[in-house]
Amino acid sequence: MNEIFDAGKEIGQALLKPIVKSPLKKWTKYWEDREILRSFSKDFVKHPKHETYTLDYYTWHEKDTDIKVGSGHIYSVSYKEVQKLWIEYPLFSIYESFLLRHINSGGKVSRIFIAGEEIVNPVIRRNFLKVLFRHLILNFNPVVASITDLNSIRNELEVDCDMFGTFNDLTAYFFKFPLNAYPQFVRTSNKKFINRTYNCHKKLMNNSFSYEEWIRKIPDQLTSSEKKEVETVAEYIRIISKRKNDNV
Repeated sequence: MNEIFDAGKEIGQALLKPIVKSPLKKWTKYWEDREILRSFSKDFVKHPKHETYTLDYYTWHEKDTDIKVGSGHIYSVSYKEVQKLWIEYPLFSIYESFLLRHINSGGKVSRIFIAGEEIVNPVIRRNFLKVLFRHLILNFNPVVASITDLNSIRNELEVDCDMFGTFNDLTAYFFKFPLNAYPQFVRTSNKKFINRTYNCHKKLMNNSFSYEEWIRKIPDQLTSSEKKEVETVAEYIRIISKRKNDNV
């Protein structure tokens, strides 16, 4: 009797599995995304789904959809990202080749790097110096601001995030890097948040140091061999930026 019951149970589960699993997975993802959106801003959950939504942090850098729209200006603030993206060669080489294409087609890139733990931790500091130098020789015009300056404008942004930026006055993006957790990323085409992002970037830029000014304040510098290594990587990025195929 128990064998018949168990067999019937297995058949029932097999029949229900395709019916239940897909909607359940879909709804679970829906509520997870809403919680992520809410953690950034309560306003985000009120936006239409096509306007404000979550994206995967790593796979997003493999595409240049937002970068290609227009030939305008990319404003961004990078914080806590050195150990996430900028040292992952397969990721940053593709992404930076997209940025280089953007510049070569008449666009501009204004990236502000935030010096926080990047200065305190000696390992991260070396990577930070390499990233800045690479951005300099690729003509991304990097500047540096302090974590204090970033904190001073956070309230005006009205988004709980670690870093932010805007592409061509058409989209704004916000990142969080939870400790020992996967990065979180929200993209929006909401004009109010695009304007806030632009204004906050502008204020932060006014309190930033150029690469040359900032590097003079740092006791340790890149060695000749480290600079040569960075220059080699930058040259490879220049080469792949000239390929016509987007899937570099």
